[in-house]
Amino acid sequence: MDKKNENNRLINVENEMIGKYLSMEINREKVDTECPSQERLAAFLDDKLGDADRNALVGHISSCSDCHELLTEVIGMQEEEGVEECPEVLSETVTVQEEPQWNSWFSARAILLRYVPYSLAAAAAVFLIMLYVSRDTEIEKLSFVKERVAALADDIGDDSVPSLFGNGPSYYFGFAGTYSANGAAFRTGVCLTDIRIEAMAENKEEVSILLGSITGLLKSMKASDRTIQACEGIKIEVDKGESLRESAAMADEAVFIETDEPLFVRFGQWCEGGRVAAVIRTEDYYNINDVRRFVSVLEREGLPLGISRSLSDIESIVDAGVFTGVEFRVLEKEFENLISLF
Repeated sequence: MDKKNENNRLINVENEMIGKYLSMEINREKVDTECPSQERLAAFLDDKLGDADRNALVGHISSCSDCHELLTEVIGMQEEEGVEECPEVLSETVTVQEEPQWNSWFSARAILLRYVPYSLAAAAAVFLIMLYVSRDTEIEKLSFVKERVAALADDIGDDSVPSLFGNGPSYYFGFAGTYSANGAAFRTGVCLTDIRIEAMAENKEEVSILLGSITGLLKSMKASDRTIQACEGIKIEVDKGESLRESAAMADEAVFIETDEPLFVRFGQWCEGGRVAAVIRTEDYYNINDVRRFVSVLEREGLPLGISRSLSDIESIVDAGVFTGVEFRVLEKEFENLISLF
């Protein structure tokens, strides 16, 4: 493609992006099914939205093909530009703890400000939403946990594996004794792993109890009614005699319909799987790429130092690839530490 045709192609891409941005701004309806208005974007930027409204907006951006395509094109444009330096944040009200993992926002920002006569806040809001969508994309990469846990449950079969805490309060709250957003999501993941294992053992009573616990945790997280109702429906079917193994798979899907903090759900699911794998002494569960994915995503969350240290010790053992009784005991201890901290 010659330079002239390439420039024309980029101009067309830019114009299409601006058109989609304008169509977003024309819409003033503040409902989850509608694209966000300029005012709502600015309120998001200034952190004036409540948790539920903010999450609904980010959820819309992630699921709306038009809005998502807009952001995809912006990322593609800056990759075309290949600019190395990242500019200053667009507004003093914006707080970005970590730099974006892509190259530069400058070319896309310049285009938005050149063609769109809206507030600086609204333009900067698009930048923040890009960070959210990028984070969601990374979280999607953690779906491997479901397959790891399912394979682990198959290996265990109908054998029993001791629970870390039993069904006491510490099982659901850790050392905190109360719910927190991340903690509830993490505990939900722990329950998902335990459901898989108990389902293989055909332990209907435990599966029903765990499903009830997940429903309570989801309510504390203010998950959507659709998510909660789906989990409640699975519990009803289990109590009626539905296949436990099919129900366990359905529970994993249901939890992620519309749930805040999906990262911590997957992290809890993975940690409990790691603990159980150490208990039964199977190395098949452990994969160095899995560990590094969690380290990469979690390092941006500002978690306590103890979590980073445990992950580092786990990474060292898995990377070495030597699994004896000593390594399994260390892995069991480190995964127990991680679970206890949430």
